[in-house]
Amino acid sequence: MFGLFKKKTFNKDHFPKIVNDLVDKMDSTQEIIIASIHSQLEEILNNWKFDLENLNPEVIDALYGYQITCLVGFCVEEKLIKREDLLIFRKEILKTIKKKSIMNTISNTKLIEDYNQRYLDCWGDIPCLNKKFYEDIMKIYKVPNDKDKIHEIIGFLEDTSVSFALQTQTNTASVFGDKVLQKKLAKRFKKYLEEESYVSKHKK
Repeated sequence: MFGLFKKKTFNKDHFPKIVNDLVDKMDSTQEIIIASIHSQLEEILNNWKFDLENLNPEVIDALYGYQITCLVGFCVEEKLIKREDLLIFRKEILKTIKKKSIMNTISNTKLIEDYNQRYLDCWGDIPCLNKKFYEDIMKIYKVPNDKDKIHEIIGFLEDTSVSFALQTQTNTASVFGDKVLQKKLAKRFKKYLEEESYVSKHKK
């Protein structure tokens, strides 16, 4: 009877279809995150403007690297894939990104792997991931180190880091068809936004 509720673990034969859908969701989430970063930084820094038409492509590589970090180990922990298939799954993601980038963007898979390794070096430590994320975004976007605004900028980018990770994991649960995990992550996301985020603690 209890076997009816056993979580389904997918093997590598399922990866091409799953990863294709996953990368589509990764791309959609990136668009939202990039737009949010632009609008919020322009609001915080009155004299800071960024031209969306001249987006530095390295931001896409950094975001892919971060997403891969957030989802690959997660898939193993949640038993969505087998541990021995982890590297195969990661390779499939990179292959799919490269295939799609030929048609749509100019993503650099070598740079994506470099960012992935940079974030993996945190070993899942959230403050470490948040710090590296905001450092990378500030560097890529050339955000001025305004001493009067720096705490607000870092707080916003740390919130973005956590939200981005949770949305990536929610999307991952979705493509694997795990509705229970999706609901669990949605609840976790809501708690973070309402009780733990920088914004929730500094409401005016």
